[in-house]
Amino acid sequence: MEPADYIPLSSDAHAFINGTLSAEQERDFERRMSADGELKHRVAEVQAARKLLSDVAMVDPPADFDDKLRARIRRVEMARSALAGVRQAPMALWQRAAMVGGGAIAAALVFAVVGMPGVLPRPAANPDTALRFDGGPALEVAEGDILAVVCDHYHRYREVSRQLAFAGGLDGDAQRELLSAELRSSELSARAQRLSTICAGLPAEQRREYLRFLDSLSAACESIDAELVASRNEGRGPDLAMIGETFAGIAVPERIEKEANLRVVYTGPASGLRGGVAPLSAGGNAELDLYSRAREAFYARDYAQSGRLFDNYLATYSGGKFRDGALASGLAAHVRAGEIARAVDLEKQIRLVNASLLKRMDAADIDALARAIADRKAIDG
Repeated sequence: MEPADYIPLSSDAHAFINGTLSAEQERDFERRMSADGELKHRVAEVQAARKLLSDVAMVDPPADFDDKLRARIRRVEMARSALAGVRQAPMALWQRAAMVGGGAIAAALVFAVVGMPGVLPRPAANPDTALRFDGGPALEVAEGDILAVVCDHYHRYREVSRQLAFAGGLDGDAQRELLSAELRSSELSARAQRLSTICAGLPAEQRREYLRFLDSLSAACESIDAELVASRNEGRGPDLAMIGETFAGIAVPERIEKEANLRVVYTGPASGLRGGVAPLSAGGNAELDLYSRAREAFYARDYAQSGRLFDNYLATYSGGKFRDGALASGLAAHVRAGEIARAVDLEKQIRLVNASLLKRMDAADIDALARAIADRKAIDG
């Protein structure tokens, strides 16, 4: 696609994507999308591209990063034309990147060219199995190019699984609210589609392994969503045992679970949450909105923002439906934001109200808190 061929989305579509519509306007727009498959598809594509590109891990590049990047750009003529198109297009950077080349790899290439680490395509050794965009050169992707992003996706899957444990003591409606909000906040299905496009450029053995993970996770999300709808229609609580078994059956590559790059999910923010986090509930559920805003900030790795929102939730709803999740997630957010004093306060509160919550948390967060406390004691003498 050339910049001149791009037809911008309407202003209300952008407002929907940015979360600035009122609840009534949002429902009206969703009805429009239900009747207009093309509009729904374009909005979903932009939402997926925006989310994926905002999640590219920000890490310190190696010393030879610039030289290697220049060499790759020289070998891939597509980078030059894509960058020229991006600079000419009168729209937000994330939207420009999403439309150039029509695919996630081309978008990531643009970000790499303008200075953001990301997926770095190279000329394909086997053009018959490589990816092509708009007649451009055949490109291939190495596992190292996409590993951090896939690890982030695995972390999201783990986080949704963890929330499933917090749903056990809730009534059926609250369980549906929590799990539906988690599926929306984590963007597991939408991101899996984009990542599948990227992973299609991997060598055959790695491609099969990663696509098996993404495909099984997408299928699990669809199954869980169907169960949430069915349980509501049948007037019963969702089958948490079935949902748990579905999630436990995900084909996770062993490399991801052991990969040191998984550490990228414990740092943040991945990107600034411009304008804050939009409420996710159109039904006026203030408690769910506040909890979901905190969770979305957590997925975006804006841990300082997430910690503040969880503190706000706990202050507003001290005995709320999602208290356990707010305590555990709030503790993790404050640890990752380096706010140790507040993390210690939350740990003490958890031990008073439900010490078993600590066993449901990510072991890396508990270890990080213990090390931080030990370091402080050593400094204080």
